[in-house]
Amino acid sequence: MCAERVTRILTAFMLVIIMGFLAKGMQMVALVLLAFMAIMMTIWALFDFCPSIWMMRKILPSCYCPCEEKESNG
Repeated sequence: MCAERVTRILTAFMLVIIMGFLAKGMQMVALVLLAFMAIMMTIWALFDFCPSIWMMRKILPSCYCPCEEKESNG
């Protein structure tokens, strides 16, 4: 797994959690989490910087790193 793929999976998982909170009647918690996600997506769109991908790249390799291709071809 790579950092970008894990981030997309975690984003989908967060949306499922938000839907669960809405189904349980916990609208305030769901709206706070949804607002957080909207702010993060807006930061990603405006500045081309996603804090969650930045943190994931500290743990996992990037899906788009050209360094790995050079090592495997070398």
